[in-house]
Amino acid sequence: MGRRRFLNLLVQNNHDDMYSLRRIPANRLFYPSTRAAEAAAMAKTQDAGKRPHPGALHFMDRFRNFPCPLLNLQPTPMHHRNERSLDLVTLLGDDETKILTADNYGHTVLFDAASYSVVHFPKLNCSKGYDAMAVSINRAAPQEPDCLYVLNLRTHPTTSNHCFEVLSYGGFCERIPIWRFLPPPPFTTTTQTTITSYTVVGGDTIYVSSKLCGTHAFDTVSRQWRPISSLWSMPFLGKAEYVPELKLWFGLSCHHPHSLYACDLTNIAQGQLHTWLDLDIPESWSQIRLDLISLGSGRFCVAKMFSSMMQDDEIDMEFAVLTGLQMVPPRGTKDDQQVPWMVKHKSIYYPFGYYNIKRVF
Repeated sequence: MGRRRFLNLLVQNNHDDMYSLRRIPANRLFYPSTRAAEAAAMAKTQDAGKRPHPGALHFMDRFRNFPCPLLNLQPTPMHHRNERSLDLVTLLGDDETKILTADNYGHTVLFDAASYSVVHFPKLNCSKGYDAMAVSINRAAPQEPDCLYVLNLRTHPTTSNHCFEVLSYGGFCERIPIWRFLPPPPFTTTTQTTITSYTVVGGDTIYVSSKLCGTHAFDTVSRQWRPISSLWSMPFLGKAEYVPELKLWFGLSCHHPHSLYACDLTNIAQGQLHTWLDLDIPESWSQIRLDLISLGSGRFCVAKMFSSMMQDDEIDMEFAVLTGLQMVPPRGTKDDQQVPWMVKHKSIYYPFGYYNIKRVF
């Protein structure tokens, strides 16, 4: 994956429940160089002792002008109720201009941010629920088109046959994509559980983990599942991202969700884990949602939504903090020379008022 130019936001209007897609330049979260980021961090450390601690907000930039919408969306109302929701929003493959959305009924729309055009896509065979897994597999061979795999993370034996689908080509017309059901993870046919983490390993294999059922792998070529371990689960919360320059998978820690974790999933027996604290969170901040977004070349955005139990002029009741991080090759003493180095860049604070940030991707 190349370095991304934009960070995408799914925003909900609190007055009419209308959703909108917005974007900010990814470089807004980053200093021009790692040296500049480290110099800024040093200045903040020196300044910390001179100020009272207002939730670390004085170290953050603030959204002054919220980005204008690229597209407004209104999901289908739910049966007998006026509630509307977008269950899925994701990039389609490595092309950051192609954004796919699915609502609570499985209706899908593809938005092209380059041409500002909208294409009606085939409907999911079955809605995958809020916060479903969406993983793109990018084929190396040009004759094999990219595929999008979607999985319901909250599994139940009665619905397991409908929980996993792929958007692919090759139906009655090779140019028209269709949704196809795939074999569900084996444990979903007998156990009600929640898939806590997922990622892609080796370019064409999807790993999923559940605390109750361990880790399983889905081979997207043979379309078969196999167990990795019934006792071991990946140490991540949500999606983990592979950084080829460092040969490690990175994700938010399932045990310490305000920390970044890394491990080598090709050698789980070794048990080599690394962790970094990316943001010092005051006790009065209660997390609502956490996301890790890979921006390419070892750069990440950590998107965290909070509510605050301490009300004053500095902190709003609900807000988001977007933090830019960069993982660089190991450096330092002989003891830690194999451990990558985390460089903190900028953090942006956005208070929820008229608009709420529902998803960052």
